[in-house]
Amino acid sequence: MSLLQWFDYFGLVDTCYFCMLQQVIHKMIVSDILIDLEGELIQEWLQKYGPFDAVVDGANVGLVSMHTFSFYQLNSVVKQLRQMSPSKRLPLIILHKNRVTGGPAQHPNNKKLLEHWKNSGALYATPPGSNDDWYWLYAAVSCKCLLMTNDEMRDHLFQLLGTTFFPRWKEKHQIRLSVSQRGPTLHMPPPYSIVIQESEKGSWHVPTITGDDLETPRQWLCATRPKDTSL
Repeated sequence: MSLLQWFDYFGLVDTCYFCMLQQVIHKMIVSDILIDLEGELIQEWLQKYGPFDAVVDGANVGLVSMHTFSFYQLNSVVKQLRQMSPSKRLPLIILHKNRVTGGPAQHPNNKKLLEHWKNSGALYATPPGSNDDWYWLYAAVSCKCLLMTNDEMRDHLFQLLGTTFFPRWKEKHQIRLSVSQRGPTLHMPPPYSIVIQESEKGSWHVPTITGDDLETPRQWLCATRPKDTSL
């Protein structure tokens, strides 16, 4: 299923909420020096290179099940997302400047990869001293697209976004990642909301808590009304 089909299936969260969430996040990061390496505001950068079908939390993806940051793993995920994209374009990769200039980034192959992403308008490097969490979240909300990250967004900063609409947005837009010997596997948002639901026939379906194990399907408790046998 392509990224576009996921949005067709879910339907977008209310447009007014998107605007509100975008404004709130913008206020949160406006003091975070919203300037990229070329001195452009992130809003202007997104207008220039966006929109995107997906945004990638590069630091998080490159470290899943790894002892050190892996550009190879990050690139593998980027390729999968590109293949799923209706336009076959690269997703937006958000990385802190330190990830782009130091450490593994100095390896010739990684330098070439970073240059390719940059020339394709698919790499945004957050400035020193900034919280890159706000940048990938802002980009995903602004582009109304999916977000690739295993960050559960539970710390106090994300709590500032509220406990009603933001969890709903997160549930419908977050792609998660698991890694095995076969390589990275993407886990798309569930095709239904993880809340108590009633079926057309009157049965109640209650989601049970199974933790965050991506390999274990979530269990549901089904309560069905007894049939009326008196007729």
